[in-house]
Amino acid sequence: MPSPVGHTLGAFAALVALEPRIVASRYKTTIALGASFVFGSLADADFVVAHFTSLPYLRHHYFSHSIPFAICFTVLFWILVKCFRLRNAGRLAGLIGVAYSTHLLLDYFADDGSRPYGIPLLWPFINKHFIAPFDLFYSIHRGEFSDIFSMHNLVGVMIEIAVLAPIALLMILRAQHQLNTER
Repeated sequence: MPSPVGHTLGAFAALVALEPRIVASRYKTTIALGASFVFGSLADADFVVAHFTSLPYLRHHYFSHSIPFAICFTVLFWILVKCFRLRNAGRLAGLIGVAYSTHLLLDYFADDGSRPYGIPLLWPFINKHFIAPFDLFYSIHRGEFSDIFSMHNLVGVMIEIAVLAPIALLMILRAQHQLNTER
C-alpha cells in the first residue's frame, strides 16, 4: 500500500481534474491539499479499528477498502454537508468520495506483503480480494520507528512521487489553462 504522500498526490490530482477551480487561488489549493491528505488517506484509519478488535472483516485492508464502503462514506458525507446547509452538497460529497476512492485505486496497484493479498473491492457482497497483475507501488512498511524511516520506505515514496507528481502537475496545468481560457 502506498504512503500518505502517494495517497495525497493521487487524491489531489483527481480533485483538480474534476474541479479545476481548485487551483484558482492559494486558499482553495491549500484546502484541496488538506482534503486530499485527509480523505485520500482515510481508508487506512482501519488500522485503529483493527487494533481494538480481532474480527477478520475489521482488519486492515478490509471493510474500508471496498467500493460499497466508499459509496456509503460518500452518502454519509453528503448527509453531513446537507445538515450544515452548505451549497453544492452533492458536488462536494462527490469530490470527497472520489478523493477517498483514489485510495482504493492506488492500493490495488501496490505490492501487498500480507495475506490475504489485495483489497476486498466488493466486500461485503463478494468476499474476494483483488490485486493488479503488476505492482506499481511498494508496500510501505509500518510499525517500529526504524521501519517507518527505512530505505525501503524512502524508495517507495520516491516511486510514488515519480509516478503521481507528474500526473498531479499535468492536472494543475490543464486546470490553469482551462481557467485562463474562461477569462
